[in-house]
Amino acid sequence: MATVERSSPGTPGLWHTILVPVDFSAPSEAALTYALKLVAASNAALHVCHIIPVPHVLDALYERGFEPEESVKRIEQKARQRINKLVRSASSTLKPHLHYSEGDARDGVLEWAEKLKADLIVMGTHGRRGAERFFMGSVAEAVIRRASCPVLTLRGESPRSKG
Repeated sequence: MATVERSSPGTPGLWHTILVPVDFSAPSEAALTYALKLVAASNAALHVCHIIPVPHVLDALYERGFEPEESVKRIEQKARQRINKLVRSASSTLKPHLHYSEGDARDGVLEWAEKLKADLIVMGTHGRRGAERFFMGSVAEAVIRRASCPVLTLRGESPRSKG
């Protein structure tokens, strides 16, 4: 597991552990960018989780034709590369802790939050409403309703251009 570099070592912050679920959508990437700023300001540890949906062939990130165990390893490798690229593109030198699990995103995020004793979850939301939300579901809404810590949601593009 990677180490986390912190600004102002020893300075207590509002949060100790921030969790960011990433599915590589624009809102989740915006949430990671925003969380990097929170971590820099609060001296918290940053944990990023990626929940691998089952079956794996439903996501374009995953390659077909591999045995499940090999497929999961390749998914984790690609996800790690993409997360590191996002961190670098946000001009951050931070090395977040990366976590992977398979299954339902709602349950996976909540399980990681409990396991890591997260003080804050920062996550993207697509902002779906009406019939679209009914049929597609809302991972963010489920996490907000069931999380034992505060949940900060961001929709759309990264707020990085706002300073």
